[in-house]
Parts: sequence; structure tokens; C-alpha cells
Amino acid sequence: MNKLPLILLAALLSACAQSSLQPVMVAKKIFQVNADEKFINAHSTGDYRGSPSGRDLPADMQRSFLLLQQRGENSAVALNLRQGNLIIDKYLFFTKDSGSWKLSGIGTPTLAQLHVRKLRAMQALSEAAIDSTLREAQQYTDPEYKTREEFDFIVNSLQLKLAPDDTLIAHFNKYRPAFDNLLVAARQALQQPHDEYNSLVNTKTPAYRPLLISNITTGGFLPAQCIDFHILYDQVGYLYTPDEKYLPELRPDKVMMVRKLGRGWYLYKVAIYL
Repeated sequence: MNKLPLILLAALLSACAQSSLQPVMVAKKIFQVNADEKFINAHSTGDYRGSPSGRDLPADMQRSFLLLQQRGENSAVALNLRQGNLIIDKYLFFTKDSGSWKLSGIGTPTLAQLHVRKLRAMQALSEAAIDSTLREAQQYTDPEYKTREEFDFIVNSLQLKLAPDDTLIAHFNKYRPAFDNLLVAARQALQQPHDEYNSLVNTKTPAYRPLLISNITTGGFLPAQCIDFHILYDQVGYLYTPDEKYLPELRPDKVMMVRKLGRGWYLYKVAIYL
């Protein structure tokens, strides 16, 4: 007779524990090997319908999670998947519903396949084909590239743009002093009359070219208080803001990832043109 209250108490405590799980823990349970289908269904809402989940992933695929942002009833978590040389970054979006955090959407770069095809096509060109392409480019007023240096800049930028988040962060850290110098130049440019459609600073000089930044702007799809350092003009890059309160709220269909790099710097990704 005394066992029944204990069973009820255990069930109640289990239910409370489930409802109070934080977004990262919910993400881990959804994407763990042989994830519980009932748990997935109970923690799914919005555009997410229970797949993909850990049930769809190879058992030997490594999974790691990082809380990106949590504001009110919304939260974003980065999911990193690794299997051999394969590295995939996804961005999980949670909504608090009836006291529980539920997965409502997954963000992924929308133009990645287009960039992959372009990169492969450029890398497949022979030296003779590249020379021929560059000669033909001289006939046009504003081609994408006219010199081998410009051609290589685009190839290297595409490689960086398509790279895993950890590689993008390592690139920034490698050139952090140069990025800081570029920031100083951008802030100085903002004190002068400037054309909002052109880059604040010429990033193609010998000092800045290794950074692989195509242009620098403010506003647009990011708040006006952010200075945006773009990799090939859109979707992926670095930003600086004096206060994290100016960072945009993360959404799967807009700015879907912001990762802190220190001293006001962040890595960002957007889903599509906004």
C-alpha cells in the first residue's frame, strides 16, 4: 500500500525534470543515438516535425552542442556533427511552450550548394583555362575577376565561406591583429561622409587581402550598431559591436548564428538575403 505514493512521487519528479530541461539538454536528448521517439514528439513544435534527429544519424557520428542565445521564450543552440573528415554545422531553434523547451526549427545556409558548385568549377579549371578566362575578362567593364590574384581571392573566399564554424573562428584568430586594424579603419571611415552601398574600407590591399573580407558595411540585415565584415558579400562573415545588446535575435530564416570571438567581435551567418 505504501509503494503507490512513492511511485506517484517518482513519476511527478520525472515529469518535472523533463519540463525543466534547458535547450542544450533537450537538443542532446533529441540528437543522441537511438533517441526516444516519445521524447522527440513531446519536444517538437512549429516547423520541426521530429526529423532529422539522432535516430537518423550514424551511431559513430560525434555530436557537440553550444548555446548561442537565449532570450525570453526563444533560444538557439549550435549542433556540430563530425564523422571522419565530414563536419556539419546546424543551428537548432527552441521555443518555450507550456513550460517546456521545444525544437521549432533548424537553420542551415540556403545558398551553400550554389557556392559548392561554383568552387568546384573554379578549382577544376586548368592553368591554360584560367589564363584564357582572364584574357576574355579584359574585354568586359566589370567582370568578377580580371587577374589571377582576384581569381585566387574568390577561390579562397569560397573555401572559407563553406568551412565549418571552427575553421572560420581559427581564421579570425590567426589574423586578429589585422582584423583589429581593419576595424580602426572602418570606424574612422564612419566619421566621414560615405556611400552606404560601397565598402567602408578597401579590403583588397596587401595588408588586408589575407583576411578574405570582400567588403565592410553597417545596417542592412544586421543592426546599424554592428560593423559587418563580409566574406564574398553576404551570408557569412564577422561583425563588431560595442555591446552585445545590439546583436540581432537569432531566427532560422534570418540571422541564424552569432558566436562570440571576444572583445566585441562575433562570427555570424544568415540564412538568405533579407
